Amino acid sequence: MNRLLPTLGLLALAAGILPGCVLSIGGTYRGPFDSDSNAQAVRREARNRLGELALGMTRADVDTVMGTEPVYLSREIGWVDRPFRTSRYTDTAGREITVLAYYTDLRRADDRITDDELTPVALADGRVIGWGRDFALPPPRAD
Repeated sequence: MNRLLPTLGLLALAAGILPGCVLSIGGTYRGPFDSDSNAQAVRREARNRLGELALGMTRADVDTVMGTEPVYLSREIGWVDRPFRTSRYTDTAGREITVLAYYTDLRRADDRITDDELTPVALADGRVIGWGRDFALPPPRAD
C-alpha cells in the first residue's frame, strides 16, 4: 500500500498537467486544439517562410524551407498538405513549369481554401523562377 500512494500521486499530477499540453512540431501547432489559432499560425508561418525563398532554389530547397508535412487547420477543414496544391505544365519555351501553391491568406471564413487564399511558387526545370500572386506565370504551350 505504501508503494501505491506515490504512484497514484504521480498519476493524479500528470492528469492535472497533461491536458493543457500542446504538441508543436516545426513551429506549427498540430492537432485539434484551437482551430482558429492553428489556421492562423499555419498561414503566418507560410508567409514568413516565403520570405526565405530565393531565385534559383531547387524543389528540395523549397521543400526544406516551406515544409512538406501536412498541417491541421480546423475541425471543418482538417489536415492539409504542404504544398496545398501542385500543378505542372510545359511553357512556350519548352520548360517544365511546376507551380506549388501554399495556404497563406484568409479571404472568407467559409471553411474552404480557395485559389485567392493560396500563394504560388513557380519553378522552371526544377529551379525557382518566382513566387507571389503578382508574379506572372509563363504562358503554357498551346498543343
